[in-house]
Amino acid sequence: MARRHDDQELNTAVPTDFNRIYVGSLDYFAKPADVEELLVGANLNSFQKIHISIDPISGRNRGYCFVVFPSHQEAAYALEALAGQSILGRVVKLGPCVPKGHGRSSRGDQSSVEFRPVFQRWGDWKGADGASEQKDGVRFRGWNSPREQTEDQQGPYAALNRLQSYSNKDSTRIRIDGLDKMIDQEHNDAEIRSFFSGFDVVAIGKRVVPYSLRSMPGNHHHCYVDLGSRKEVDRAVKELSGTAMNGMVVRLSIARDGRSPNQHGQSQSSGGVSQIGHKAREVHGGGRDYMQKSSWRRADA
Repeated sequence: MARRHDDQELNTAVPTDFNRIYVGSLDYFAKPADVEELLVGANLNSFQKIHISIDPISGRNRGYCFVVFPSHQEAAYALEALAGQSILGRVVKLGPCVPKGHGRSSRGDQSSVEFRPVFQRWGDWKGADGASEQKDGVRFRGWNSPREQTEDQQGPYAALNRLQSYSNKDSTRIRIDGLDKMIDQEHNDAEIRSFFSGFDVVAIGKRVVPYSLRSMPGNHHHCYVDLGSRKEVDRAVKELSGTAMNGMVVRLSIARDGRSPNQHGQSQSSGGVSQIGHKAREVHGGGRDYMQKSSWRRADA
């Protein structure tokens, strides 16, 4: 049976008309520019786009992405050219894929309503140069409201811009403690949005739990949420901390130093750079250029 990822379907029986490929086993902190570097290095400059998900809070990808080519011949050649290649020290997994059938929801027959997250992580990357088309003039306040969002203000460019522009000063990030285990991101989005009704919710992270608490009974998960302003954060902490969310009494606090969770529930920098085997590049007096490739992080590995 085929495995499904996002809006694509990976085929176990090789199709003869595909023009996109699945690229998996990605380091969670690999950026779209890392995938682009892999393609260019294999003389696959003809790719049209990289379809990838980037979390705007943690900076993590989903562990896989899709690359679209102009033709079946170029996609088939890419599978051969990329075989055995690696990104950030991890050998990538490859396979042909085709779009899912139209009209099928992301949750199969369980829901007839399309899920629309607060921040759409999935989007198309058309090269690092394309960042300037969406970076200039984009402000990370106001446009984040669901009613004002458009496609070019979400996806990987917007996620990376948000990571790069995030400031610890006047932090707009809030931490929620006392949550139970996350069912899936759709369910988490719905619960968080309902709990923060009346607030300008910009982005919602995943629920995580420290390793030391995973086997303990009780609600030990936490989640980071970005609101529209520091004023919103202060109001949320004052009004909502200690109240119940679907039967769970939760605690709210301002995220210290703009920290967000990595895949193990440990703290990391606001840019989503892993503390294991990665070093942060300093540019422009302390900022980080998330539009650039991340292969430099493995230099000391």
